Amino acid sequence: MELKMEVYGPELELLGIMETYSSLLVSDWAFQSGDFTLTAPLRAETKALLVPENIVWFYGETAGIIESYITSINADGVQITVRGSLLSGILRRRVLWGLYDLYDDPAKIMRDVVTDCAVSPTRGDVEQRKIPNLIVDNPGQEDAKKVRKQSTGDNLSDFLSELGQSQNVAYGIRFDPTVPSMVFWSRHGVNRSIDQELVDPVFYSTELDDVLSSEYSYDSSEYTNVALVAGEGEGTARKVATVTKPNESVISGISRREMYVDARDLQSESNAEEPMPEDEYLEVLTTRGTEKLSDSQLVQSFSATVRYLNPTYEFEKDFFLGDTITVKDERIGVMANAVVEGVERSFSRDGEDMVLTFGYSAPTLGEKLRKVGR
Repeated sequence: MELKMEVYGPELELLGIMETYSSLLVSDWAFQSGDFTLTAPLRAETKALLVPENIVWFYGETAGIIESYITSINADGVQITVRGSLLSGILRRRVLWGLYDLYDDPAKIMRDVVTDCAVSPTRGDVEQRKIPNLIVDNPGQEDAKKVRKQSTGDNLSDFLSELGQSQNVAYGIRFDPTVPSMVFWSRHGVNRSIDQELVDPVFYSTELDDVLSSEYSYDSSEYTNVALVAGEGEGTARKVATVTKPNESVISGISRREMYVDARDLQSESNAEEPMPEDEYLEVLTTRGTEKLSDSQLVQSFSATVRYLNPTYEFEKDFFLGDTITVKDERIGVMANAVVEGVERSFSRDGEDMVLTFGYSAPTLGEKLRKVGR
């Protein structure tokens, strides 16, 4: 793919086109914001375009915001390398302003909260909190499943990530250069494995020459499957809920791994005029427990470099981030129905590559620190 990247200012005014670059690496994720690294020869035009807060449109609906840069000299001459997050990373710049008590389809909760925090705010400095040219997609029909969630002051990006991972709802911001605009979207992952018959299955396999290389890892050191969630109240009068990880076959004996969740910030009287009934309050505690259990996943990751040219299945056409597909690599003895959690695309003079990550990958140190700090 020959890229001609367009660069926009913070107000989405077109500043110029990047026709020359050395390398580009774009990582996109289902349940958190992605990132990119772009390296190009340092010239007057690239130095003027590649500055922090500018937005680079790479391809399709994918764009990122520049957050840092470094200049260096190597065998290829003087180079500039810029890094940043994909557009959903701008949501880290907002918080949930006060208490939110929510009950709806998880994908709709995401869209409603983004609207209230960044598109048409109703709390705080409402005009200053708006993100220009950001709109929210309206897909129409919602999922029948609803969850009850309460949150106070959380970072918006962390809120979306926790809810998305626990409920298998992918999200992101797509870029439309024709307007231009940024469109927040959220969608439930679809089961496209070979074990269902509702939609066409997606099956990546070494037998079909779709999987070029792969790596499988397993780590249960931080895994938990039962949460004791303690809410409001004191002592023996404190309200508690026991939450188990869904689809667990064994949660007793040595296989039972417990965690404690202090959720005293969740309040049944958030609305003084209509206190929450006890069963509804227990739903709020259950949602918190489910999210905390999703933070301590069994790290079972399968990364596969897949055939990019003339593939059997095409990413973002036959399947999407958050979907479950079947992957098989006979060489390392792995076959699994797994969630497509991430995609990494690289572009250079040597060609293009795409790596898919299935299942739950190990959290980075930064992700761990953010969760501890909340």
